[in-house]
Amino acid sequence: MRQQMLGLVKKISVGICGDAKAAAEALLERLQGRTLVSDATKAERAAKIQAEKAAWEQELDAWTHETDPYSLEMIEGAEGARRLSAAAGTCIRAGAARAGKGAAAGRDALH
Repeated sequence: MRQQMLGLVKKISVGICGDAKAAAEALLERLQGRTLVSDATKAERAAKIQAEKAAWEQELDAWTHETDPYSLEMIEGAEGARRLSAAAGTCIRAGAARAGKGAAAGRDALH
């Protein structure tokens, strides 16, 4: 990579052209024992990040599904199938209960 390419796609504050690990280790060594200006706002920045994450989670929670016409049609079809399946299950259970009462009444009559 050529150093002229740094910052062409995204704006950068510090451009590093070389081995990133070696550069990071050298930067950390130079910063050891120094008080950084950013330390004064560390708690404030952490609170802002936490608030942004919470807002993003809330927005994601509101996204129950896609909203394009095809997805809405598929969701509607799936919900209809679930309702039909649930109704069929209710009918089957009700029929089984009636059948069970009839069998019990028949057994009682024989005894």
